[in-house]
Amino acid sequence: MFVRMLGLDNDPKDRQQAVVTLWEYSLGGKEYVDNIMRFSGTVNLIVNLLKSDSDSTCEAAAGLLRAISAINLYRDLVAESAAIEEMTLLLRRSHLSAEVKEQSICTLWNLSADEKVRVRITSSEILTLFVKFLEDEDLKVNEAAAVVLANLALSHSEHEVMIEAGVIPKLVRNRGLFL
Repeated sequence: MFVRMLGLDNDPKDRQQAVVTLWEYSLGGKEYVDNIMRFSGTVNLIVNLLKSDSDSTCEAAAGLLRAISAINLYRDLVAESAAIEEMTLLLRRSHLSAEVKEQSICTLWNLSADEKVRVRITSSEILTLFVKFLEDEDLKVNEAAAVVLANLALSHSEHEVMIEAGVIPKLVRNRGLFL
């Protein structure tokens, strides 16, 4: 029922309540995520909610995508959706809560574990955002950004782009935060 409530034809408040409920439900683990993922199109409906003006809706959508992408079986499905692009747009917003940043960056953290997805994540635009998040006042946001950057650095083909974006000096300067 809650997956159906994510549909675009439903009231935005109903969609918000549905994604919050599904996110809380997904925290029960793989079996719960499996139940959510039984319905085709679920990921696309969740990704669409990242466009919301509501921080709580965006946090829940990103948190649900984080839970889904934490499971290897579903990681490609999330990566093949527009999640990376929508999260990049979301993270570019000037006024965003630390919770939304954390959930979004942690979803990208999960996705960056996959070599073929790293190339899609590594763009100068998103690298600039991650570098900025290394200086965020929220420690969870700092740590998540550092781990994503570390994962991206595992791809040798992306080193030049990372150097050009100024990633290495920022990671070195902030290493004390993560030791």
